[in-house]
Amino acid sequence: MILANLDCEAEWSGTPLPAPVLTRLSALGTLLRVLDPDVHLLGPVDPVRIPDISPGTVYQGVTRRDLLVRDTPAWGATARLPASGSVEVARACNDRRLAAVFGDRDDAVVVESVATLEAMLPAIVGASATGGWVAKATICAAGRDRVRRTGAAIDDATRIRLQRLMARSGALVLEPWRDRVLDLGQPGIVEDDGAVTLVAPHRLHVDPGGGFAGVTIGPDPEVEPHAEPLALAARAVGDAIARRGHRGPFVVDAFVHRDRGGHRLRAVVEINARLTFGWIARAWASQLGDGTLMLGRGAPPVGATALLLPGGADDTSAWFSASRR
Repeated sequence: MILANLDCEAEWSGTPLPAPVLTRLSALGTLLRVLDPDVHLLGPVDPVRIPDISPGTVYQGVTRRDLLVRDTPAWGATARLPASGSVEVARACNDRRLAAVFGDRDDAVVVESVATLEAMLPAIVGASATGGWVAKATICAAGRDRVRRTGAAIDDATRIRLQRLMARSGALVLEPWRDRVLDLGQPGIVEDDGAVTLVAPHRLHVDPGGGFAGVTIGPDPEVEPHAEPLALAARAVGDAIARRGHRGPFVVDAFVHRDRGGHRLRAVVEINARLTFGWIARAWASQLGDGTLMLGRGAPPVGATALLLPGGADDTSAWFSASRR
C-alpha cells in the first residue's frame, strides 16, 4: 500500500486546499500505481480515467523498495500515517528557508517583515533581468502561496497579501524573477544510515508561471553539462536533511537562467524531501523507456501513452511520450 497524500505541503503548513485542487491531486495520485498497485487516494477517482498500462517488459528500474526507505508508504510524511515519518522533520527539511541557505544573497533572501521586504526590493529587482520578483511562503507547492510582481514599489493590496502569507510562518523567501532557460531536478535518497545516494539529473518542464508541468528522463545534452555542480549541491542538501532526520527520497530543483554575460546555474532552488514526480517519471520510464511524463488538461496528445484521462468534473490528464532516437 502507498498513500498518495499529494497534499502533504498543505498539511505541513496548516493551509487547507480548495476542493478542486484536492480533486486534481487525487487524480494525479493514481500515477503512483507504478510503484504499488494498492494506492490510497485523497478522494475518489472514476476508474475509467485510469488506463491499464501493461508494457510487457521486465521491471528493471526504480522500485518501491528502492525509494521508500524504512518502508515509508506515503508521498510525504503525514500525521495520518505515523509510519510515514515525522511531520516536524518534514517541515524543517522542506522549508524554503533551508533552500535559501544554499544560494547567494541575490538568489534568495529570507525576510521576516514586510518593511524588510520593501527595503530589500531595490536590490532584488536590480538582480532580475526582467525587473520582477517573487515572495514565497516558506512551505508551499505547485506555484501556490506566493506573490509575484514587477518593480520595487508595492501597492496596498500587495502589502496585505504579503502580510497574510507572512503570518503563517513569520517569514517569506524573496527572490528575483529570473529569465529561465532550463529547469532541472537532481534526485537522491537518504539511506537508513544517513548516507546520500544520487542518480542522474533530469529535465523539468514548467508552465510560464514556474509551476510544475512534467519531467524528461534519459540522456540530455543540455542537462549533462550541469551534472557535476548539481551533484555537489544535492549531496550537500542530502547531508543537511539527513542531519535533520530525513530518510528516503528527495529531489533538489534547479534552473539555468540568463545572466549578465551569459547563463548561470542556480543549483538549489527548492528542496523536496519526499517522493516527487521526478521519481515517479523515472519509475514509468523504467517500464516504458526513456521519455517524458507530462501533466496537463484535456485529452492526452495523439501518439502518447495515456496514464490518466480527463473526467467530467476534472479535466486533469497525464501521459508519457517516448524519447525519439
